[in-house]
Amino acid sequence: MRPNQSCDRIGHACVLQVRRAVAGLAVIVIAHYTESLYLFVSAMNRHRSRPIVIAKFDPTAKVKGWAEAGQILSDRRAAMGSDSMVMAGDYQVTAELAFYMRGQPVTYCAGSYFSGPVREPYNQYDVWRNRRLDQADLGGRDVLARLLGRLPQRLVTDGGGLGVAQVANFSLSCDHRAIDGAVGATFLQELTALIEAPQRL
Repeated sequence: MRPNQSCDRIGHACVLQVRRAVAGLAVIVIAHYTESLYLFVSAMNRHRSRPIVIAKFDPTAKVKGWAEAGQILSDRRAAMGSDSMVMAGDYQVTAELAFYMRGQPVTYCAGSYFSGPVREPYNQYDVWRNRRLDQADLGGRDVLARLLGRLPQRLVTDGGGLGVAQVANFSLSCDHRAIDGAVGATFLQELTALIEAPQRL
């Protein structure tokens, strides 16, 4: 073996080790700060017909923002009154709110009471007697609800064409002896407008 070949092999091995070290550092940074990829994904979405959904792209999306959500919902519950029930549409959100809201209130999971594609499987909230929604003493209490979870995708008209979007259906049940149907319809229209343009909140 000539000396030059030995140096080439050593140089090639060093280059490979440096590349692996750089790749490893990049993975560590991305794993700890996945938000650094959001700008990259946003730039990619400008050139894609089907945008990448950040929550699906970022494996840590489900564990982020709970402390902030808990503070916001705690403030809203305080404004409503401390007797207000806290309810969510699925097991994970119900458990996260029970942990992150101030005072760790009793929370209720409504997911198994839904029907259709948004129905959640039965879970321990349906078994625990003090967490079930069929308790008689729960009637008449205000509810702070975070019920929008996974929304089904539907075919919708979009600017004269067809597109696919996540759609939430809302309905309102009320006692017509206490409230007029027109008031309820106006409420649902305003609620829809606020959900479609959250900057108005």
